[in-house]
Amino acid sequence: MVILKDPNLVNAPPGWGACNEALSRYTSPAKMGFACSAGDLNRFWSRYRLAKSFQGIALESYTAETTVGYSALFRVFVTYSAFEQFFGLLRA
Repeated sequence: MVILKDPNLVNAPPGWGACNEALSRYTSPAKMGFACSAGDLNRFWSRYRLAKSFQGIALESYTAETTVGYSALFRVFVTYSAFEQFFGLLRA
């Protein structure tokens, strides 16, 4: 028995597989309890996945400390972007 794992679910929000399945059947986000469009849900998924997958940045001719600092700053940026998108899903 071969079990294939969907690479799009790696680092996805918990329960995203069920949400994605519902969206593929054209279930409206309102029926799933969200006050948004399907596009908004997909944007949240993309931003969440990016934030969770982020490993760091590589910079040429910068010190290790500066690179770590910029990586931390970018991590905060992408994490906040995912949070902001999530917050928008819940507004009525």
